[in-house]
Amino acid sequence: MKKMLKSLPFKLLVGVVLGIVMASLGLITGVLGFDATGTALMLTVFALQDSFGTACNVTGDGALTMILSGYVRKHNVSEQKISIDL
Repeated sequence: MKKMLKSLPFKLLVGVVLGIVMASLGLITGVLGFDATGTALMLTVFALQDSFGTACNVTGDGALTMILSGYVRKHNVSEQKISIDL
């Protein structure tokens, strides 16, 4: 776990996700007029919703893979190699 936290791609991923949230804070406080409590609530809701969305995405990808694998086996679909000469 310590190795993963020190890796550059992990830091960039966390930075991008948190950067989106931090960029929206100006809109939340300036346009919508949220105070510190409302801003904290928005950050909490985002953190919960984001992890749920990721879990749904991974589960959906797995389900689609199983559906397509069953279709391939049922209809004897084989791999095709296509080459394009430019």
